[in-house]
Amino acid sequence: MDLFCRTCRKLSPPRSAGQEQFGSNYFSNLLNQFYPESDQQFKDLIFTLTVLSAKTITDSIMELAKSYHPLTMYVSGGGYHNKTLIDLLKVELPTIDIRHRGGPGVQADIHMVGGGFDQALVLLNGIPLNDPQTGHHNLNLPLPAEAINRIEMVEGPGSRVLGPNAFSGAVNFITSGKPDPFISTSISGGQYGLFRAAVTGQASLGKLVNLVSFMTNRSDGYQTNTDYRVHSFYYNGAVHFKSSNLSFQAGMQEKSFGANSFYTPKFPNQYEQTRNSLTSAKFTVPGKVVFETMAWWKQNHDRFELFRSGPPAWYKGHNYHLTNVYGVNSSVSFRFLSGKTSLGMEGRREEILSNLLGNPRSEEHTSELQSHSFISYAVF
Repeated sequence: MDLFCRTCRKLSPPRSAGQEQFGSNYFSNLLNQFYPESDQQFKDLIFTLTVLSAKTITDSIMELAKSYHPLTMYVSGGGYHNKTLIDLLKVELPTIDIRHRGGPGVQADIHMVGGGFDQALVLLNGIPLNDPQTGHHNLNLPLPAEAINRIEMVEGPGSRVLGPNAFSGAVNFITSGKPDPFISTSISGGQYGLFRAAVTGQASLGKLVNLVSFMTNRSDGYQTNTDYRVHSFYYNGAVHFKSSNLSFQAGMQEKSFGANSFYTPKFPNQYEQTRNSLTSAKFTVPGKVVFETMAWWKQNHDRFELFRSGPPAWYKGHNYHLTNVYGVNSSVSFRFLSGKTSLGMEGRREEILSNLLGNPRSEEHTSELQSHSFISYAVF
């Protein structure tokens, strides 16, 4: 017996199924086939069918998401009133896990569909942020949460469309929304020197829509070596012409924090300082045939101290890394009645200058890394 109408799943979207496929005749055939002899067996059959229904729905959504990238799922019809089915859909669909260390905004990793923190692609307005040194820097966003308009997520392997970093999926943080002017402020404080302030505003100058955001976040730490300082600045500009759109963004974040047992509990007195910057531009021609090209440059400085103070005699010194990522991407896509076709190409160059990784560097290069001093300063 075809429990879930395989022929229905082969149909091109939009597609639906109802009483014709899953009505009283369908249910009568189920009862005749499985013949529950007790009330408990009947409940088990209903629950099994509900679980299989949720799995079938989510499998279809995941398959379609590779081509259609849905942002929101709307549930309607009689199934909306089935609380068990809705709960199962919520469990099956959100397969993203964000694990953080330290205080708010200090460090976090994204794990999707069982993948590691290096296997999910992180984007800001479609620009990739993954760092070639380590995935621990991927969520170093140069803007506060107040500046984010929405978040798009693609689950499952997306390297064919999004590039080699999207092994387990991708998360795209979108700042651009409606061009309406606004200003948003947020101030909070607490024990142990906790203080956070963020200001985000948007205004138009002719055709140019400007979004600016500042943020400072600090704490003296609730226990030894848990202090942190985070400062960021972000700008996004967008111009909408008659037949095309141009957008550009720039941001910078400075962060210093006590990494108490972050990477190993054997040496809890770790300390880290990072400074990253991002510059990008994107040109889009919408319509039945969509053309898009973008270019970006992302830089990250990282200084890691295994011993923040009192290092042993065998300790040779701190680790310094400087990474640069340059990229250009162009694509064209057009829709048919039966689907969507996309063509594109991308060129990317990733560089790591380090006093630890790769071939030994001269003292001149080490001095260059150390000369990028990490001076923490407040935005306000």
